[in-house]
Amino acid sequence: MAAIDSLVTNTEIKNELLYYYGMKFLSKNKNIEDNEKIIKYFLSKSSNEKNNEMVVAYNTSINKLKPGESFPDINVRNLTQDVININAIINKPTVIYFWSHLYKDYFETSHKRVKDLIIKYPEVEFISVNIDDYSKDRWATTVKNKKHALKHEYILETPEESVKKLAVYPLTKVILVSEEHKIVNGHANMFSNRFEQELLGLLNR
Repeated sequence: MAAIDSLVTNTEIKNELLYYYGMKFLSKNKNIEDNEKIIKYFLSKSSNEKNNEMVVAYNTSINKLKPGESFPDINVRNLTQDVININAIINKPTVIYFWSHLYKDYFETSHKRVKDLIIKYPEVEFISVNIDDYSKDRWATTVKNKKHALKHEYILETPEESVKKLAVYPLTKVILVSEEHKIVNGHANMFSNRFEQELLGLLNR
């Protein structure tokens, strides 16, 4: 961000680059104490108020997704159109991941990956959540027509609010939750080399 500030003269481009790298750091950083330094520096350099608000809100959500925190109360809708609290579904070690119609290939790759993991880790529950803020009928049709659809397929009932609360950025973000509804890892990635180690850690707590 310091390099961007010193080298980029166009204000609009500078703001977008600062936002991109600020969010990227916050989404990957494991030491939450460092986040405050990044936020402070970012706000001192960015002049885009909307970006500033989004970064601050994202950081607030991250702080509520630390290991040991309770999983937030989020309402989802199932394929029979029932609206339920996602915590009511969690009764064993659980992996929650997200997808959107905007990234169609990710539905296929993530669900295929999960299908393989279900075979290896049958003790873990896998929950798929669509984050799109439009027709729930389209979501239901998509899921019903996909061969890789899971037992637990849901869509956020209030997407904009819930996406902020769960800090869903980037879309590859995965949340590991214990059967007691406690967050074990709020920022995992099922495609990382260490993900299966994290699953074993979730099971052996």
